[in-house]
Amino acid sequence: MNLDLTEARAFFFEFMLNGYAGKRKPENILRFPEDRGTKRHTYGNLSSWYGIDEWRSANQGNGSSGTTSLYYKRSLIWEMHYIGHYQDESIDCLKHALSTAYRKNLWLGGRGPKESTFDKWVYQNHCTENDFVRFSGRETITDRNLAKIVGEHRYFGGLLIQ
Repeated sequence: MNLDLTEARAFFFEFMLNGYAGKRKPENILRFPEDRGTKRHTYGNLSSWYGIDEWRSANQGNGSSGTTSLYYKRSLIWEMHYIGHYQDESIDCLKHALSTAYRKNLWLGGRGPKESTFDKWVYQNHCTENDFVRFSGRETITDRNLAKIVGEHRYFGGLLIQ
């Protein structure tokens, strides 16, 4: 498959801004009656670029995990996985950080900038591998008033084709 990685990354940013980092409400898929559901955004068209972003939260506590998948002409080509926890009240900070990076087409492991401040929260992205083909890292949100990390996600992913 002849794949333009610049085009793939540009689609990723567009997709994310039209999904979790944007204002569009996700679809909620329930797996059983007590389930909080899997949230899902899809974007694009099956004849070229298509994305699926799915995440779920634990029924107890504030843990969450998710997968973002990119398809090109109906073939899965790239994925990002993340797992961790955030306090509900810090989610606006997370979305602010992500949308800031995506609007600037800033690639730091597919997450936010190195640092971003929103109200009393400080977002930090500690990217250890930073290539669209292979990436990993850890992002945190700190409550400045408490000087305490109140949430984190570990993330990794990359290209699935040779």
